[in-house]
Amino acid sequence: MGYMRYRSRRDMMALATDPRFMDAHAFKHAAIETTFSFPTQRMKTLYLSPTIWVALVLALGGALGHLTLLILRAALGPVNLPPG
Repeated sequence: MGYMRYRSRRDMMALATDPRFMDAHAFKHAAIETTFSFPTQRMKTLYLSPTIWVALVLALGGALGHLTLLILRAALGPVNLPPG
């Protein structure tokens, strides 16, 4: 299995139209029946920029802190503060 990435379509076409490539062209046609093509570019990515990661981590920390306070309040019962 081979993997080849070209800088641009223009580079790929330059290689494909190079006369030195014609000698290998017959082998390429013979192998087409067993060729499997896989996309080399991700359609969707899960990698986010650091700005978004920081925002998500802060939001998660805030949500977990809020849940902790709610659980503590439920466990300790209502707090009666003196008036004033």
